[in-house]
Amino acid sequence: MGVCASTMPDGSFTSKEIDAQLDRDEYNKRDISKLLFLGSGESGKSTFFRQMQICHGQGFTIEELKSFTPVVFSNTITCMRTLVTQCPNYPDCDINQRAQSSADFLRALDEESAISDEVAEAIEILWNDPGIQKVWLLRAKFQVFDSALYFFDNVRKFANPEYVPSCDDMLRCRIRSTGIIEETFEIEGAVFKVFDVGGQRNERKKWIHCFENVTAVVFVASISEFDQLVIEDGVTNRLIESLEVFEEVVKNKWFTETSLILFLNKKDLLEEKLKLTQFCHSFPEYKGNNSYESCSEYIRQMFLSTVTNPNKFIYTHFTCATDESKILRQLFISLKTIVVEASLQAGGLMM
Repeated sequence: MGVCASTMPDGSFTSKEIDAQLDRDEYNKRDISKLLFLGSGESGKSTFFRQMQICHGQGFTIEELKSFTPVVFSNTITCMRTLVTQCPNYPDCDINQRAQSSADFLRALDEESAISDEVAEAIEILWNDPGIQKVWLLRAKFQVFDSALYFFDNVRKFANPEYVPSCDDMLRCRIRSTGIIEETFEIEGAVFKVFDVGGQRNERKKWIHCFENVTAVVFVASISEFDQLVIEDGVTNRLIESLEVFEEVVKNKWFTETSLILFLNKKDLLEEKLKLTQFCHSFPEYKGNNSYESCSEYIRQMFLSTVTNPNKFIYTHFTCATDESKILRQLFISLKTIVVEASLQAGGLMM
């Protein structure tokens, strides 16, 4: 006769309850890989983090997506205001009288204004103005969000009274990262504790608190910003700034034994920019042609040249922060390799 589990009169656990608790204990004992997401400001680092939340975390509820509505509105209006403000600074970028009326209307809006049909129409009128189009081509000379074109193209959708941001809308939002955000993800049975740290200069001093026992550092660099200046000082080239921060990370004593994954991000924007801009104008030492393949490889080598430890391997990937399937696949492939190698080293099977 077989043994049958049942609830005992004295309140002791049944066999199923014991098995369930054992399963929970086994789950909690699994190795957790600790990932640190680092990068300079505007690199797209936090967009990666949000992608992981969507695909491998709890995702975003409707209410959480709704909370991005004012950010979408603010980002869209700010982008157009920026272009309007820059027009007088460049020759042949004057806007026509109709566009000027729309510009005056946008300037009068409150910081927290919603996008109504009237606001959407004003933005469309301005976007179609020849002066605005000309200053748009000069956007590398001033600060404007990378997602500006996306916002302008979707402004009528934003004006719908029933509008709720989609995940794509949310990913395009620019919210300055401050402090440290932590979340745990499970990917194909592996558990990762991920930290997203603010990328602006005044935020970097906070990184030190996350350095202990890190499995891997994921460093995100924007390669499309080779001709742009950092927001903080308006002088330093953004790509140079990113290189310097990466070198600090590579040579930091806390990361001597830590694997590094380098995401060379915004490759799509680099390809578009190279159709209009010569890479060598910003980096005169570059002697190659202006193709994406040549320029992107040169940038990759610039980053790798900062690594002086011959035993330190850098996993590099060219990415677009909004291409969720590719970036997460690349990240997980690198992480699996890192975790396996760490296990082999711990077992004395690798030299």
